[in-house]
Amino acid sequence: MNQGSAVIFFANFLSDLAVDLEEGEVLAEWAQQAPRKAWLLRPGDVLVSPVPLGRKFLEYVTGLTGVPSESVTVIAVPPVGAVPLAQAVRQAGLTDRLRGLAGQPGAV
Repeated sequence: MNQGSAVIFFANFLSDLAVDLEEGEVLAEWAQQAPRKAWLLRPGDVLVSPVPLGRKFLEYVTGLTGVPSESVTVIAVPPVGAVPLAQAVRQAGLTDRLRGLAGQPGAV
């Protein structure tokens, strides 16, 4: 369990170091792996994902890990093209929301 501020997991699969950011099909396939980061979540944590995380999958994961699903926050960043996740967060106007969650112990 986290005793301090929330841990924010960026499920970032877009990197110009790995592949040309113009390779949209490859990047879209990679992004589909993002929900797997849910296995790392503990109460109060935040998952920032480039794709939506299905409610049933989150319930499955948290059921097995013993983490109440209502104790974690999942933010699906709206698609903005082939850009790294941090840039997509800024473009979607989510920076202040994340900043607020990071400063709260057990953020939900």
